[in-house]
Amino acid sequence: MIAITKSMALQGLEGYLVSIQVDIAKGMPDFQIVRITRYQCKGV
Repeated sequence: MIAITKSMALQGLEGYLVSIQVDIAKGMPDFQIVRITRYQCKGV
């Protein structure tokens, strides 16, 4: 079963849209974080 939701993250005064996807299946427990960025990081 796949569930998808949207949230937001704050970094300082800037907000970023975050898409969260969860797949529930039988088998060994597993946790993965995948970061896909559409924009280049700004230099500090």
